[in-house]
Amino acid sequence: MPASVDRLDPSRRSRSGAWLAAASAVAFASLAVFGREASAAGMRAETLLQWRFGVAAAVLAAAGMLRHPIPARLRLLLLGSGLIYTAQTSFYFAALGRITAGTTALLLYLAPVFVVVYARLLGRRPSRLQMLAVAIGLSGLAVIAGLPSRADADPLGLTAGAAAGATFAGYILAGEFVFARVPPLVTAAHTMVGAAVGFLAVDVARGGVVVLPAGAEQWWIVTGTVIFPTLVAIPMLFAAVSRIGAGPTAIISNAEPVATIILAAIFLSEPARPVQVLGGALILTAASLAQRSAMTARPGRSRV
Repeated sequence: MPASVDRLDPSRRSRSGAWLAAASAVAFASLAVFGREASAAGMRAETLLQWRFGVAAAVLAAAGMLRHPIPARLRLLLLGSGLIYTAQTSFYFAALGRITAGTTALLLYLAPVFVVVYARLLGRRPSRLQMLAVAIGLSGLAVIAGLPSRADADPLGLTAGAAAGATFAGYILAGEFVFARVPPLVTAAHTMVGAAVGFLAVDVARGGVVVLPAGAEQWWIVTGTVIFPTLVAIPMLFAAVSRIGAGPTAIISNAEPVATIILAAIFLSEPARPVQVLGGALILTAASLAQRSAMTARPGRSRV
């Protein structure tokens, strides 16, 4: 953790971490809009994501973030986190291409429920409240998957959305043990390099090639994606985890699906539907309960 963070008193560190997590959630919410706009503009998801992470990595590399002195093993772990992020983002975009942006965002926020499950597999006994959260979260998933609106009646899309949540849970849980040891922008730079390489490998494996965005519209989409859900959101997420831990960060990040639904209604004309509201309310309730005990942990740590 950077020395400047260490010098903050616990209350200030907790407050700053909370604000960073909230701002990160809102910035991440814009990704759904940019993703849909890219598809409408004829841009392949792999192309958008290569440029998203490639340009962001280049910006941070130019700022010297890849030259920060860290042990080789830790550097490899950070680069490897980019591959996990590749998987999570791939699932997210697969869902976004099949179901509504709001439902995709809600399914992503099954992540805190999966954090509880993973913690149990690691030998940590969850509380009764956390087990209740798992049951409520699965109920929310059942509502969305079992009673989908016409726009969300796609089993593969719903499965991909849930998989994005499961992958993100592993990413943020692992990050609690890795990210706090490295400055946030250094972590972001390595993650983005790993993600850029990961998406390039996926595209090449599928027979694709690296292509330039075509026209001003696609370039604006790439620029917006690089700035808001990447260079703004990801370092803020890492900074939040380093200050208040994975659990509190996850619960505050519940603002993202709400912001996504609002942005989707404004820019994508996707009104919230009753089933989405009911299932989403269950999922967000579960996410809050799953991390409630972590909010009472001392700043910088999580009991989840």
